[in-house]
Amino acid sequence: MVEQLVKKLNDTKQLNNTYIFYTSDNGYHTGQFSLPIGGRQLYEFDIRIPLMVRGPGIAPKQIVKDAYNNTYACVRTLVGHNLQYCEFADNESFVEVYNLTSDASQLENIVKKVDPALLQAMNQQLIKLQSCA
Repeated sequence: MVEQLVKKLNDTKQLNNTYIFYTSDNGYHTGQFSLPIGGRQLYEFDIRIPLMVRGPGIAPKQIVKDAYNNTYACVRTLVGHNLQYCEFADNESFVEVYNLTSDASQLENIVKKVDPALLQAMNQQLIKLQSCA
């Protein structure tokens, strides 16, 4: 299937203007190694999935070994507000805040509209919860 797609893009002279992303699911193990059913364990076979990208500006056979995964932690407040506060564990210290009453689909990050004191309180609550793990 991938080969046919690349050939079609090449034949139509679109290959050099197109990004192709190839990835795979890590699968759904069904109790192997006495682990719980699912694919959400912190072992190599659950966290390492292939991702290959080809397109303009990407050097052939380039390998990136230090990519950050999309690991995040969230805390939700229900008293006074219905907010979800998330911090991403990457090198950018990215924070998202969503009003789950007016934006249940989490389409608008309102972090810049929220009172900084509330952000600080949610950050401290998240730190306390993380220290329990």
